[in-house]
Amino acid sequence: MASSLDGMGEHERVQRLLAGSAKFSMMILLPVALTFLIRGSSFIGLWMGPSYAELSGAVLAILSLPLLVRAGAHRCRRHHAGTRQTQAHGAGYAD
Repeated sequence: MASSLDGMGEHERVQRLLAGSAKFSMMILLPVALTFLIRGSSFIGLWMGPSYAELSGAVLAILSLPLLVRAGAHRCRRHHAGTRQTQAHGAGYAD
């Protein structure tokens, strides 16, 4: 969709699409990541057993932070790939 809008010169609509999809991604991922941050230890304890709860819960909380950061970045990367603007990205964004 972004590439067809970009091809038609609808740059404002492409920007709105990017902003909307980034917001939608955050709406989906924010509750999951916050749940892992706040209740990660009890989730792991129920799933894997109490002996894993403390340490693995801390690992889950740490891994939840990049999930939030990368959610918006992933949408931006997909947008730029669709509009062929990938030159501006560093090595961390290569497909």
